[in-house]
Amino acid sequence: GDVYKRQIYVCSRLPPKCRQYFTSSTFLKFERDEYGRIEIVPFFHYVVRKVNLFQARIQISLYDTAGDGYLREKDLENYIFELIPTFPQLQNLGEDFYPFYVTAAVRRFFFFLDPKRTLKIYIKDMLTSRILAQLFELRQERWSLEDAMQNWFSAQSSLKIYESYI
Repeated sequence: GDVYKRQIYVCSRLPPKCRQYFTSSTFLKFERDEYGRIEIVPFFHYVVRKVNLFQARIQISLYDTAGDGYLREKDLENYIFELIPTFPQLQNLGEDFYPFYVTAAVRRFFFFLDPKRTLKIYIKDMLTSRILAQLFELRQERWSLEDAMQNWFSAQSSLKIYESYI
């Protein structure tokens, strides 16, 4: 009815890049109030997640040396190695620790995302995995010690693993 017509009108007034987020199918993913409206905050978070996922796909695809939609071990090593300096939560990680960190992180991805031991990870699987989401949590500026200890990729967790096995 009326809400749908307004949604179509709003969509027609948006720049083309934004229209993909204002479709009927997107609208139907959210709870609506008694007037048929959706709340802005969940919608905003949805759009941010979609944009971040798209950016991550582009960034990760740059490391796909075979161009087949998969990352091999060396591809993933290069990706993670170059990510380390961009994460605020890893700022205090010494460069001499990078090789251990990268190896441990890559092993985690392959353990969970390459169960048949094909020696490659499908990028789409990586993008939708909880493992990549946890790695991306390192982008946060502020973290409690509890947050750090619960994240497998944190500097604290990595040092704990290193001390346990080395």
